[in-house]
Amino acid sequence: MQKKINLLSTLLVITLVFGGLSTCSTRSYKEGFEKGYDASSNMLDKSDAYKAGYATGAATKDKLGFQTVNLHLIPKQFPGYYETVLNTKTGESEPMSLMEIQVRLKDTSRASKWINGILVGVGIVCILAFIFLLFYFILTIKSGEIFDKGNERTLRWMAVIFFIMFACDLAYSLLFISLVKSAIALENYSIEWERPYLFPLVLGFTFLLFAQIFAMGRKMKEDQEFMV
Repeated sequence: MQKKINLLSTLLVITLVFGGLSTCSTRSYKEGFEKGYDASSNMLDKSDAYKAGYATGAATKDKLGFQTVNLHLIPKQFPGYYETVLNTKTGESEPMSLMEIQVRLKDTSRASKWINGILVGVGIVCILAFIFLLFYFILTIKSGEIFDKGNERTLRWMAVIFFIMFACDLAYSLLFISLVKSAIALENYSIEWERPYLFPLVLGFTFLLFAQIFAMGRKMKEDQEFMV
């Protein structure tokens, strides 16, 4: 049994390592990146007009303070075909309903940028912490200490990390929709709130369940040792 656990743990580590390196070692990705980088470098080196135009465009963008956002819309009345589009086959206008649009809005406030930065930072810290706990848990399992209180605590901390990630995602989505709705309102459409994925929440409860299973296993082991 222990040999199987060690084998599965080693395979998991190898899969994680190669999975993380796969995007960097993909031949097509590297070739495409190198070609794009060379093309842009050559253009920047050879074209003074391009460099001047790029600098002007960047300065104008910073001065205007615009950002582009993708919005999902819901018609206020169904079926809600409020727009028309030209059908080039027949030359007639066909009714159309907008489902997703891209809008250029004024940039968000400095406070919202700080909040977004904090949420992203917390998410990155959570990912790094989970990776550390995962490797720590694997090493503990490989050492033969399976039904141990330390493993239970590690699994519970993994669950807490996923709960924090879900909370950050929820806070980010609520902040985004509140900022968008304070900046724009459409006549015939409601802006849909994109709810965060529940997958981190599911993983959190899953790790809590595993922690409880490990606790039950440890208790059964202690009862057996006490009886002996």
